[in-house]
Amino acid sequence: MSKHSRYLPLNKLEAGMVLADDLLDKMGHVLLPAGVSLTEATIKAIAHHDVHLLSIVAEAGEQKVDAEELQHQLKRLDYLFRHATEEGAMQTLKQFIVHYREGLAS
Repeated sequence: MSKHSRYLPLNKLEAGMVLADDLLDKMGHVLLPAGVSLTEATIKAIAHHDVHLLSIVAEAGEQKVDAEELQHQLKRLDYLFRHATEEGAMQTLKQFIVHYREGLAS
């Protein structure tokens, strides 16, 4: 099956889920490489590194982000881009990110 990824908050992670991307710390060091299967101990350890979302491998067709999480992400984008003008590069970047989060990006 084709593999995709989705972002999940720590409280939605379960043992057995697989990281889609390397998990990096604030300095850019790899904490966990992509492809690692999460365990309960790993999930608890991740919480100590100020990580809020993880990119998890998801089967094709699986819901990428639940509706509540998507709304949270879109609100966060509005906040991050609050000083962007209505037109221009920043607005274009925001739209690309919104489309990515909504699963509309190819």
